[in-house]
Parts: sequence; structure tokens; C-alpha cells
Amino acid sequence: MAPTGSTSRSRWVWIAAVVLLCAFMVGALVLASWLCDDAYITFRSVENLIAGYGPRWNVDERVQTYTHPAWFWLLAAARWCTGECPLTAMWLGIGLTTFGAVRLACLAGGAPAAVALLVAALGSRTWLIYGTSGLETSLVFALLVALGAAVQRAEPERRLAAVAFVTALLACTRYDLVLLAGPVLLWCLRAVPWRAAVVRTAVAMLPLGAWLAFAAVYYGTIYPVTAYAKLFCHGVPALDVAAQGLRYLWLTVLDDPWSVALVAAAAFVGLRRPGPLRWFAVGTLLYCGYVVKVGGDYMLGRFWAPPIGAALVLLAAARPFASPQRALLFAGLAFAASFVPRLPLWTQWPAAEALPYTEKVAGVSDEHRFGQSDNGLLSSRRLPDLPGRGADMVRAKGLDRFVAMGGPVGGMGYMVGPMVYVADSWLCDPFLMRLPVADPEVWRIGHFFRGVPRGWFETLASGGNRIVDPGCARLYDAVWSATRDPLWSAERWGHLWDLWTGAFDADVAAFVAGEYRRPPRSDVPLAELAAPVPEPTWWFQRPTARSVHPGGLAVVLPAPTSAAAVELWLTADQVYRVRFCRDGQVLGEVDAQLPSFDYAGPFAVHRVAVPAAAQPFDRIWLDGRCDPRLLQPGMLARAVLVP
Repeated sequence: MAPTGSTSRSRWVWIAAVVLLCAFMVGALVLASWLCDDAYITFRSVENLIAGYGPRWNVDERVQTYTHPAWFWLLAAARWCTGECPLTAMWLGIGLTTFGAVRLACLAGGAPAAVALLVAALGSRTWLIYGTSGLETSLVFALLVALGAAVQRAEPERRLAAVAFVTALLACTRYDLVLLAGPVLLWCLRAVPWRAAVVRTAVAMLPLGAWLAFAAVYYGTIYPVTAYAKLFCHGVPALDVAAQGLRYLWLTVLDDPWSVALVAAAAFVGLRRPGPLRWFAVGTLLYCGYVVKVGGDYMLGRFWAPPIGAALVLLAAARPFASPQRALLFAGLAFAASFVPRLPLWTQWPAAEALPYTEKVAGVSDEHRFGQSDNGLLSSRRLPDLPGRGADMVRAKGLDRFVAMGGPVGGMGYMVGPMVYVADSWLCDPFLMRLPVADPEVWRIGHFFRGVPRGWFETLASGGNRIVDPGCARLYDAVWSATRDPLWSAERWGHLWDLWTGAFDADVAAFVAGEYRRPPRSDVPLAELAAPVPEPTWWFQRPTARSVHPGGLAVVLPAPTSAAAVELWLTADQVYRVRFCRDGQVLGEVDAQLPSFDYAGPFAVHRVAVPAAAQPFDRIWLDGRCDPRLLQPGMLARAVLVP
């Protein structure tokens, strides 16, 4: 029977509502758009690739610091077309998220259901924030929608091929997304004869296989260095990390209760549906469990974005909205929930002033609140990003190389450019990330602070391996070879085999059990610190300089002396404690605060008067700031006694 006039008008009203909601969604994404600091880690590698250095973090070593290969290569292609990264990443995120939302509306099976799902998406604070953040989340959402469409194919072999291909793309985007898509793929395998299943799955998985082969050869490992930093080697007890994951979940409930409720409702609906949707729901719950297991992230809500996208796809494919009235009721509930616990993002214009950095709760912070004011697409405070401007700084100092110490390495690493080697003990150094945290009690999720072995700073300055512990030095040699030797050299592949088979595990364990967490004081004869130091000289230009590591440094005098003072050439921006000793006994001490000339800047001379009670003395003990959360080298280049 042909539809009546009122039915036809109602249908067009619903379609108009879908179109308007899609347009409104674009506006909401533009309004909420921003870039997090981690995105700039990827941007630095993209810029190095475009400049001809390869997909690297530092140009002289092959290290994968990005966790999302598919997003990296897509962004690199877009960057090659547009000529810049930050705006390209934001607009690419907006485009992919909008495309996914439109495909979601088509998947819903009707305009009323599409309206309900679009309103549900707009009500999710987390979904909007990470729909554009410079990260891979927008691509993940688009691929999850493609997975939802693939599972609805009727012919088993075609369905398997489509699901396997999308699963491969998801795995290329983030390895852990296999947990989400894997159960659906396993269900699809059951309905196809095994020979056909093997062939179709193998062909569909070629993108993933190609990436794994490339990563194994080029980087020497299929895992990004961040996996070693955050998953494999941090050494924090698993129960402590899982407890942090539960805190992460609870903070998300408090900040964005609608999103958590959406995931729970979609999983409930999916589990009640037979076939692939049930296993889609199982995969979503598995991924949620994985997020708890790994402790979540320091960015509020980030790791819950994929389950939220999967929840929207599940509801679209399961089609629980049997009538327009039910869809309208759900949309009204989602709209009301979007105002809890505060106004939704699409009602707020980016702040015109600099916002204070948000207080961390259990190591988790609202990075969007801070990042949008500085890096939001519509923020009046956003400045043009100029990658590589650090090269001008390096040339102005008369240098051809500069070593910068890490911290929040994303924006800094992107700005300083390829002439600056960025050393980082949080995420990016391929050697340090194979060590556990310096103090199991001092860590923040996403930031597992490594200690620096004795001789590591000297190694960076000299270019040769000067690490004191022999087992640790062997590991450094292997990592150096894996990341710097020619790709096909026999020596490199021998070291790669050792790294893959755990040949250095015992060395690392012995180092950790020994001096790593209880570093001894290092002795250096006064005669080795006698050479003049030209001005200005940075620590990485002075191979003979010695680091003031957590155990401290002892300048050994040839004989007891009653010198009135000692002149020490030290790196600036540090607080040092100078102790004068005789026969192992501390006789007097002085604190030396050096002015800050530059971040990890040049050596500056500081004259320290010797207390009368400390004379004569035969050793000078030097201790610096040793906070594992701050990687700044305290270095001593010269010591001169003043009569």
C-alpha cells in the first residue's frame, strides 16, 4: 500500500533531521577540535619522513615512536598534499569522524534510528573530544563503522573477506584493536570451509603482514617503543596498574557518565543478539577489560573512545529502535544526559585566555581543557606551528648539533626539528625504555619514569659507549646497532636476534638488582677535570664531562688540601650540594644554585667557598637534583682549586 501524505511528510521530516544533525555534528567537531601533545610526537616523525630522513623520531636512529601506523601513513600522505601537519590532522580527523557518522546513519536502517544514534554520539563528551585530537581515534571510528557494515553481509565468504580486511586495517591502526575485532573475525571463520577461509583471510590480512614485515626489518621490532615504555618493561606490579585502570574507569564515569552507560547498554543489546553482533559485543567488553588491565591513560577518556565507537556501531547494526517513538525517546534521553555533569562541549566556545593546567586526579588530567586553549582550531591563542625552527636556534649558537632533554616531548620535539636530538626517558628512547621504572613507587600512568644508568649522558656527549655497568653496556650496544647500523648488516641482525630472544634479560635483571636503584658514588680524579672550558660550551660538546647522577660524583684530590675555594664548571638550571670530605667524613657543605641560561644550557662557573671547618679536605662530593620525572643532565666539566 502506498504511503499516505502524512506518512510521507513524517519520513521527510526525519530525513531532514538526519541532515541537520550531520551538519550540526561538523560544527560541534570544529568547535571541540584540538591537538594533544602526543599528536606532535607523530608530527615530528611525519616531518622527518617528508624531509627525506625516513619515518623516524630522531633522524640518526630508526625508532618508531608512533603507535598508529595506518594513521601515520594517512597523515603523511595528507601532509605531503597540504604542506603542513597540525591543521591537516585536525581537518582529517573532522572529515573521518563525519564520514563515520554518515555511514553510521546509513547503517542504522532508518531515519528515526539514525537520529537517535547521532544524538547519542553528540551527547558523548569523550567521542567529541577524540573525534579530532591529532590522534588515530577518528580513523578507528570510521573503521569500526566499516566493520559493522561488513558483518551484515549475507554471503559467508564475502563477509569473512570484508571482516578480515577491516580487522587488518584496525590492527594497523592500533595492535590492541585486534581484541575488539578478533571475536567477530573468529565467528566469521566458522561459517566458511577451512581452505577458502585460509585463502581469503590471508589475502585480506596482507596490509597487516606488509606492515609487520616492514617494521621488523626497518625498526628491528614490530612494536613501537611506546609499547616497551608502557606495557612490556615498566616493571610496575600488574595489580597496581589494574587498580589504576579501575580508577581511570571511575573518573570517566564521573566526567562522562553517558558514554559509559552507552557502552554498557550496547553491550547488553549485542549479547542478546545471535551471530556476529554477540561477538562484536564480546570484543567490546574484552577491549574494556584490556583498558583496565593496562591502567588506562593519562588523558581522561582517551582509551574509552574505541568502545564508545563500537557501542554506536553495535546499536546501529542491532537496530533496537523498533518504532519512531522509541528512537525519539532514546534521543531525548541522550540529549538530556549530555548536560550531565556539565554543559556539553557544543555549547562552549574555546577559551580566549590561557587556562591553567588541570589538576591531576590519580595521574589523569583533562588534557582537552588545557590543549584546546593553546591548540584548538578556533582558539584565538593558537599560534602558527613552525616545525624545525630549532634549527635556527642551533645555527645561532654556532652549532651543527644540539641535544635537548625530554619532558613533554611532543610539541617540543616537533618545534625543534631534525637538527636537535631529543633524548627522552619517558617514552621515546629505545634503550632506556627496555629498563623498568627507577622507583616503583614514583610513576604516573602513561609516564613510567626511567632512571639513567651511569655513563649514559657521557655516551650521548662522546658518541661512544661509556655506560659503566657491563651488562647494561652490552644492551646499549645491541640497541645502538639495531637502530643505527645498515639495515642488512650481519652485525645488526646478530644483535636483533639477541634482542628478540631475550639474550640481555639476565644483564638487565642484574643491573636492576644492583646499582640501578641504589647507584654508587662515582669517583673522578681532579686531574681529569683540569682542561679549560671555552665559553659557551654545552654538556654534549664536552666528552670528558662527568654526570652528577643520582648516586653523586666524588672529585678525588691527589692529597689533602686547605684551598679556600673551588671553582666548578657546571651545567646551569640545577641545584647542587657540594660537600667537602676527608677520610670519608663530611666536614662541611654548601648549596650551589646556578642561574638558568638555557634549557639544559651551557656550562657556567661557580665559585664555592670552602667552610673553615672543612679544611683540609681530600674529596669533593657533588650531588644534584635527581628527580626521575625530570631528565636534565647535571654535568661537571672542570674543577679548579683556589688557594
